Amino acid sequence: MRRYFTLLVVIALLLSGCVDHRYNLSVDRTGDAELRMTLDVTQLTNQLYKESGMSRSKFRENVTAQLNERCSKIEDEYPGTKCMVSLQKMTVIQSFEDGFLFEKKEGVPYITYTLEVDRLPLYLVSGDTMLKEEYIHLEGMSKENYDYLKTVESGNGKTVLVIEMPSDIIYAKAGSINAEVDGKKAEFNLAQIAEEPGGIMVVSKELNMFWVYVFVGIIAVIIIALIMKIFRKEKVQE
Repeated sequence: MRRYFTLLVVIALLLSGCVDHRYNLSVDRTGDAELRMTLDVTQLTNQLYKESGMSRSKFRENVTAQLNERCSKIEDEYPGTKCMVSLQKMTVIQSFEDGFLFEKKEGVPYITYTLEVDRLPLYLVSGDTMLKEEYIHLEGMSKENYDYLKTVESGNGKTVLVIEMPSDIIYAKAGSINAEVDGKKAEFNLAQIAEEPGGIMVVSKELNMFWVYVFVGIIAVIIIALIMKIFRKEKVQE
């Protein structure tokens, strides 16, 4: 039964679109980046438990156990990578060092941050383990990656990339595709990018506090000088 169950889940993960993939890429003001990749099989679990011959709770327990096994294998194979499981969600956390460019420009009165992303690591189920396959090249995807993203979309699954910048975003596009922007976050649908490949560019800006402090300091000096001038004038008149 367990062998059948394992085979069932692996095949379903490979072929079904009822799996949500969420990439969260966070970049700080120095350009250090962290990538969180979450695989959510909740929807798939709810569909498959009847075919397993198990109760829903038992089926969920088995899915969670399998995800924990895969988490352990990921951490063993990729030192420095963290993996955690919560219910039917598996999250892989790693520093993001390849596949992007980050630029910080200090101007007056704003600081501008520009992030360009051209590839992302893709985690897929393969046999009894979860392996990091080739990167998703956003400017020109392989047929395998394209087919995988479209399969997820056709099964009502989602493959989403959320980029969080150091400050409020003023521009976020992948080729001609606009992201959904909310403050510091921009959300991209990777299935849409698969249809119209293009590297991602996100720009954010914030006030350059150095120049704000300089301006405030100058104003303060001017005010103090005027007060002293008025005080001296009144003293002379006395």
